[in-house]
Amino acid sequence: MKNQYIKLFSLLIGIAAIFSGVIYVFADSYRNRRIDLIKEENMIADEIGEVYDTFFNKEKGLSEYRDNYNNDFKDFASYYSGMPDKYDSIIAELKQYETLIDESNDISSFLKDKCQKKYSVLEANRICDAYYINLEKTINLYIVDIELFNKKIDEYNTWTEKENASVTATTEYAKLEKYASVNYPDYVDLNEDGTFLGKKTSEDKEKKETDKKDENVENKTEEATPATAEVEASTEETNE
Repeated sequence: MKNQYIKLFSLLIGIAAIFSGVIYVFADSYRNRRIDLIKEENMIADEIGEVYDTFFNKEKGLSEYRDNYNNDFKDFASYYSGMPDKYDSIIAELKQYETLIDESNDISSFLKDKCQKKYSVLEANRICDAYYINLEKTINLYIVDIELFNKKIDEYNTWTEKENASVTATTEYAKLEKYASVNYPDYVDLNEDGTFLGKKTSEDKEKKETDKKDENVENKTEEATPATAEVEASTEETNE
């Protein structure tokens, strides 16, 4: 009987040892996986930071380009009669504007891929948030600029109909075509937070334009500046 108790006790000790070994193996495996995950996330965080530096420099260049474009657009839209001569040049600038955004998008493809999750490294999350904010605003401001350009084209084309029909007209003005973006047809919400950064610029500008027209509706002249208020509003929003 005593031997049976000893055997049972030994068996229990053996089972306990086996379970302890299994638990240790699982715990050690989990700890190693956790260490590997932290190392991997730190490596990804470093890569995110490096790529973002390149992306951010590209964005700064884009902001400067937009400043220059707005100045050229203001000159383009100063007088209806001068718009045809400057049309090809401003269209080329819009195309180059889009090319620069495409390049910024290409540079940041790594960020787009890696920023779809949250990391234990808080700096990586902060950089990803900044990436989404900057790219979203850049694209939406570009769409704002296109809308403003096309609005001026509509105004010019309306003016040409009246001008060409005038009995005193000495020059016939051809109508101009609007510009359509190849890759950015509408506003974007890249981080899906319900806010289209940069779009508010367009809405505020529209209100400014409406208020300005209501105030000056009696003071329009044949060669009135078609874009002064609108272009100045666009320029003010360049680096918001």
